[in-house]
Amino acid sequence: MRVKPGILLIMGLFFLAGTVAAVGIPDTLTVTTDKPWIIANNLDQSTITIKVTNTTFPYSGDVPGVIVNLEVDPLYGNISPTQVTTNLSGMASSTFKVSNKSGAAQINASIPAGISGSTMQNIDHNSAYFADFSHPMNGTVASEVPFNISLTDQYRNPVDNRRGNHIINLHVSGPAPDDCGFAETGYAHDVTRILDANGNTSVNVKLTSRVGDNNIAMDAYESIPNQLEWITAEAIGKPFSMTQVYSPSGSPPTLPADGVSYFTIIYSLFDEYGNPTNKQFIWVNTSVTGEERQFLSNNLGQVTVQYGPRNSIGEIDITATSVANSTLALTQRIIFKDTGAAIISLTGNPATMPSHDVPPSTFVSNIVATVADVSGNAVNDTIVTFTLENETYEGTYNVTAHPSLSSSSSLTNKYGQAVVQFTPGSFTTAGNTLFNASATGHCNVNATWNNTKKIIPLTWKNYPFLSVKTSTDRSTVEINQTVNVSIAFTGDGWAFTQPSDVVLVTDLSGSMAGTKLTGTKAALKKFVGMSDGKLSIALASYSNAPVSYSTEAQQLYNIQKNNASAYPFNPYATEWTRMYGQPGNPDWYSDAKIDLDFTNASTNLNNTINTYGAKGGTCIGCGLGAAMSEFNMKGDPTHPKVIIIMSDGIANLAPINSTFPLKAYLPSDYKSSTDTSNTAKAAAISIASIIKDVQKIKIYTIAFGSDADTATLTSIASPGCNYIAADNTALSEVYAAIYAEVSDPGVDTTMSTDFQYINVTGVTIPGADVYTYVPSTKIGWQDGKINFTDQTTDWADHKLDFTIGTIKLKEQWNATFRLKVNQSGLIDVFGNHSTVTFNGGTQTLYLPQTFITVVPNLTVTNITGKTITLDNLMITENGEIKVLLPVTWSTNYTGNKTLTEKIKYCIKGRSSNCVDTGDWVIFDTVTHTYDPYTMEYVDFAQLDVTKLPPGDFKIQVRATASDAPDAVAETGFKPVGGRGKTFIKLEAPPFENFEPLFNQNPLGVVDSRSI
Repeated sequence: MRVKPGILLIMGLFFLAGTVAAVGIPDTLTVTTDKPWIIANNLDQSTITIKVTNTTFPYSGDVPGVIVNLEVDPLYGNISPTQVTTNLSGMASSTFKVSNKSGAAQINASIPAGISGSTMQNIDHNSAYFADFSHPMNGTVASEVPFNISLTDQYRNPVDNRRGNHIINLHVSGPAPDDCGFAETGYAHDVTRILDANGNTSVNVKLTSRVGDNNIAMDAYESIPNQLEWITAEAIGKPFSMTQVYSPSGSPPTLPADGVSYFTIIYSLFDEYGNPTNKQFIWVNTSVTGEERQFLSNNLGQVTVQYGPRNSIGEIDITATSVANSTLALTQRIIFKDTGAAIISLTGNPATMPSHDVPPSTFVSNIVATVADVSGNAVNDTIVTFTLENETYEGTYNVTAHPSLSSSSSLTNKYGQAVVQFTPGSFTTAGNTLFNASATGHCNVNATWNNTKKIIPLTWKNYPFLSVKTSTDRSTVEINQTVNVSIAFTGDGWAFTQPSDVVLVTDLSGSMAGTKLTGTKAALKKFVGMSDGKLSIALASYSNAPVSYSTEAQQLYNIQKNNASAYPFNPYATEWTRMYGQPGNPDWYSDAKIDLDFTNASTNLNNTINTYGAKGGTCIGCGLGAAMSEFNMKGDPTHPKVIIIMSDGIANLAPINSTFPLKAYLPSDYKSSTDTSNTAKAAAISIASIIKDVQKIKIYTIAFGSDADTATLTSIASPGCNYIAADNTALSEVYAAIYAEVSDPGVDTTMSTDFQYINVTGVTIPGADVYTYVPSTKIGWQDGKINFTDQTTDWADHKLDFTIGTIKLKEQWNATFRLKVNQSGLIDVFGNHSTVTFNGGTQTLYLPQTFITVVPNLTVTNITGKTITLDNLMITENGEIKVLLPVTWSTNYTGNKTLTEKIKYCIKGRSSNCVDTGDWVIFDTVTHTYDPYTMEYVDFAQLDVTKLPPGDFKIQVRATASDAPDAVAETGFKPVGGRGKTFIKLEAPPFENFEPLFNQNPLGVVDSRSI
């Protein structure tokens, strides 16, 4: 039958107790191993022997039958069996089987008597299998950086030195001059190192003085093949030298000031070893105040800068200075030059001038061709050719000399102006055959430069009164600066040198009888006497005409004679009747007539004046009409024309002249011979306006006595030509004063300079945008008298008006005013409607074209550089990353080189929290070649984390290009690698014939927990 196990156990205990009692109580327990070292390889094992003895007298000796319990840290392995019984020799043994953990396993043994012992089982690492290196990935050239090596076996046990030294051999090499080395060997390329108790060793590597990879090699060792690591030597030290390259190049570099072109400047910084040095700032500034900017060098040691464009010409110095080394600076002068566009303007000053026969026969016109670009920048030192073309004349004249140019070519000056003088042609002078004082000639001046042409028409003639010249105090002006504009007139026309034709028109109405008529005759004869044959004088009068009557009266007589019932009007009350059809009583016939045609014979003039008598009405309009008829029939068209008309009363009769723009007068318009209605006044004023405006005849009026209609006579007179004489003495003085003006002729002159619209480089823009008037205006005469006036109020309409007054022969007048120029370009100073009017407003002269070149101030121009901008870098998967870590980002790059983006990862805790460059590992690279139409990129990368240890990961993108500073962007930390994963716990099935007391998992659920 089967023995019960419990019975056997009790019997054994009884037996043990008896044995111990027989030999003594154990008091000593020793534990030993048969192998001082075993290998942590999951296979190696050792035998553990336990000896139990009693050393207490009298029972000294081995103690058999003692139950011994064994235990060991399961990290290092397991012992089997864990309970043994000593044999007759007091010994027992068990087997220790190692795990894969190296170290020292303490094996403990104990017996129930409370006695214990132990032994240390040394467990050595297995063969070296892994080599781990810790070092920065980058370092400054010629610096020392730490390089750490750690060797482990396949179970990651350190290859320590407990059983002996482990020696490894290291070698370092780098780019020429290959001056790297290990500090521990005096910078030799080779070193031998002994691993310490942790399987580690370290060296300090001096990097090469040249940028590039420094390769650190380890010879194969045990199960580790040859290994290779590298540290990149970077140049981020203080700049030692710097170069600059300009595109376009030149001596000096030059570009057109076209508002488009710009310089590209590449600065290269080098350290003391000649390496391009990264992350170094330079200041770039120019000789223009306010132009400065700081730039950062990139990984090529380069700073790429753009300067420009500009619209104005000029020379500018550009200086680059190292921030870290202020003694390191480079300066280069660059030039923005003219575009060499074309001849922008061709002017003649003046364009209309006296012919060369007009004394003093020295007059020339300056012909100025301005060569400039579209921005108004002058083209210097270039040849412009000039020719005369199309010489024509307005009539058949005796031409004594043809026009000419002082030169056929001219070199432009710094203002871009090429200047030649034009000498006008000549005509025969007075007294010669075919003399014509109004002879006029024309021609064109053609200027040619670089296949571009400009033509200006010129005119020369015996101009009657004034010549005009315009000028500025400088030809080139900076914008927002001022220019002084001068205008000068000279009374040197031929009309000033010709005798005047004067008609003396006298009031002989009834009110002039007596002393008035006596005084009038004396004054008229004084005027004739002062002339003494110098002037051509005609005599006319208006009053009753007892001997003859005017042409108009004769026409009326003929009408009524032929048709008695056709009387269009009867201006003379009842003196003409329908029945008679002819003038009646001549005493009541009022008209005007020419008493004497033009003559310079004083005797004839005085004799005619002596015949004057007073009678009848006052037809002032008739007297003006008679004088005009005399000029038309008898006057010399080349002579100045003057009417001097006097009256002591009020116009009460109107002339009969259908050619005048007057109304048809009805009998009711004239009540009597003393009619004072406005009709006769209006008729006189209307006739005077035709004489002044159409016939270009100057009218002087004299209001004689207290009954004279001063208002009407003032309206009749040319500006400034109305006089008042209270009595005979005053009348004589007035005639003398008028003679002084007529014999020394002058013209009343006004000028309007119009700046409402101005031509700027061929474009018409409002003058308000071009100029600002700066008070005050200076006005001067030839006698040296100078006046200053503020024309600010006048400038409200962007015109400056001048009432100059009378300019006489050889007199000069000038005005200078100041304008601030608010626009750049080639500016025609005056608007198209700038005019001078003279001789009672009957003649007009346009101011000649005058140009200035306005250049912009050297205002601040952007000094720009290419840039790289990284935005929106993000990890696009939510939650914990298990397989792939995806990132996206956007890049803006303004340069024109290849853009390279390196994507790196870093694990927090494995290094210095991802703050050093050596912490990062590249896992992807993205490149973009230059596309002129693309500046924005959206990029993507993903990191496979399945073979990486878990941890908090950070992603970095570093973008570089040769013409822009590097750009870096980083994400935040992201949990990666299985923390929070679900693990399955697998257990072995129960031992054979094992019957559990109860079903621990009746539903078959697998035990799982999250860690």
